[in-house]
Amino acid sequence: MPADTTKTKGDLDKSIDLGMDQFGRFLKRGWFWILAVIFLILFFTSTIHIGGLNPGTVLVYVLQIGFAVLFGIMQFVAIIFVPGTTSSLLGHAGRNWRKLR
Repeated sequence: MPADTTKTKGDLDKSIDLGMDQFGRFLKRGWFWILAVIFLILFFTSTIHIGGLNPGTVLVYVLQIGFAVLFGIMQFVAIIFVPGTTSSLLGHAGRNWRKLR
């Protein structure tokens, strides 16, 4: 009988344990997102029917609302960013509006 009978974990065992721990932590926090993605896949493949909603129509509305939100954000950024950079560039370089004309 060998003198050292204790087992030590190899690199593969440690890697598997780490992967299982990380997957378990993900499932604790991310189970809602997994269910939401499964539901959306089933809805858009017409497996689940919800009271007369056409998946194509829902997708078009989501894209339109998303575009409207992004367009609003771009306008807000332009309103805040453009006047600030113009005046700061003119003042910083020692120029003014008369010299710009």
